[in-house]
Amino acid sequence: MVERKAQQFFPGGPARIGDVLKGFLEKNNMLERVEIFQHIRMYPHFFPETAAFSKAVDYKGSTLFLEVSDPMYSLEARKMIPQIIRVFQQKGLPVEKVKIRCRQTR
Repeated sequence: MVERKAQQFFPGGPARIGDVLKGFLEKNNMLERVEIFQHIRMYPHFFPETAAFSKAVDYKGSTLFLEVSDPMYSLEARKMIPQIIRVFQQKGLPVEKVKIRCRQTR
């Protein structure tokens, strides 16, 4: 009885929610952007030593954009660029450049 009702609502049978979400994102050309966002959110886990003063804020055209909390920290972040590129490439995000900007505080 329950299986019959499920077939009414889910043609072909029930599907895993992750598969449904992935299909929706692919259909609406959003999957790549969501995957990029997931990588960006992992920056503090990949680089905990710099998370106190920097964060990844965007990725466009193989360039990762970082924000630092103070201009003094930009030098420290620049030293990390080769490692940042290597780690993100290993994790599947094809980073070729890193741009650093100072966070605007008011």
